Amino acid sequence: WDPARRTRRLHAYAWDDLPDGAFVVVGAGPAQVVGGTLRVWQPDNSYAAVTLRRPGAGTASVLTPPSSLAALRTGYARPSSSSENA
Repeated sequence: WDPARRTRRLHAYAWDDLPDGAFVVVGAGPAQVVGGTLRVWQPDNSYAAVTLRRPGAGTASVLTPPSSLAALRTGYARPSSSSENA
């Protein structure tokens, strides 16, 4: 969060380097990486019914801080982020 600009700080990562649970910015807005898909986050604090295909190449604009990405890579997963609760 950049209080001077009231914007979030984005980080650039290769799509294939992102763990499940990472949040990225796509044309449809913020989305969560889940396997080969992106679950778009809605303004009403829910996920859209339709998922997007995760790009196979290129660079993602990542909302998740690097320290949280490291935790996700080591296996941390919130119960609400599992596919069983989708």
